[in-house]
Amino acid sequence: MCADINEQLIGAKKRLEQQRSAKHKSVQMQDQLKQQTYKMQYAELAIEELKQHINTLESLTLTSLFSTLTGTKNEKLKEAQDRLRIAEQEFADHARTVTKLQSEFQRFTTIADNADDAGTQYDQLLQQKQKVLLDGDDGPAAELKRVVDQSASLKEQLRLLNRCLETGRELLNSISSLNKAVDRARNRNINSRGTMGLGSLYNHAQQKSTTPVVTRARDGIEKLRQCIDQLDLSAGTPNDLEVAEKAPNLEPLVVELHDGWIHSVVDSYTATHGIEDCVRSVLNAIDDKREEVEKQAGQTEKQRRQIIETA
Repeated sequence: MCADINEQLIGAKKRLEQQRSAKHKSVQMQDQLKQQTYKMQYAELAIEELKQHINTLESLTLTSLFSTLTGTKNEKLKEAQDRLRIAEQEFADHARTVTKLQSEFQRFTTIADNADDAGTQYDQLLQQKQKVLLDGDDGPAAELKRVVDQSASLKEQLRLLNRCLETGRELLNSISSLNKAVDRARNRNINSRGTMGLGSLYNHAQQKSTTPVVTRARDGIEKLRQCIDQLDLSAGTPNDLEVAEKAPNLEPLVVELHDGWIHSVVDSYTATHGIEDCVRSVLNAIDDKREEVEKQAGQTEKQRRQIIETA
């Protein structure tokens, strides 16, 4: 059964490589086509300008009369006609090149358009052969199982990391709204000493601590912390250590959003902008981890394909 699948795999991989090559060439061809089209249009404009210049020299105009009186008319006319012939030749050359490139571009595009189908067929054949190999008990089966399990683990890590980043982006939007609310309160209520009276301070705290904008930011931080708790940081890479080091900084932020409003508006302004910096720092560490895992996943997938193809 593997022999039959191998034969189909060889054909599917060849078609896939041809189609990927055609896609790359179609992109190059498109750039060349744009350049040649520009040159053709430039030559066409030059032809129009030279024809107008020649017409001016040949007609009864002041320019023609002046050229005749100075004895330069024939010389200028011959020069313009020579330049016109060159421009017309350049236009014809560019037009032929454009026509050829258009034909080639269309041909490569047609081939490249089927790349998705070839890729799908190739992946399906890999899955078929993988199943056959995993059902066996020889050397390739054990190695393939290890790589498949590793690939699944990395994909799950990527899913969790992407969910963390998505949650973090939503949190940053909430914090941005919170910052704007604090800015407005600061501009409205701050006095010359940067503090508020005790009565108005208490009322401000009671109102603001329950507003939706504060609640969304507080809940967003909790949600991000829960996402991070699901990450596997046991490998101990520099990125793992960075996430593990910075993630705990989120914990006091929830308290700040509860208690920060009992301070002056200036303190709240400083706190909320500090929260944004802290969240961004954590997300940067998570994004570095995502890039690391994404690279590992790509290498593992390449290894999986090699094992299946050569088995």
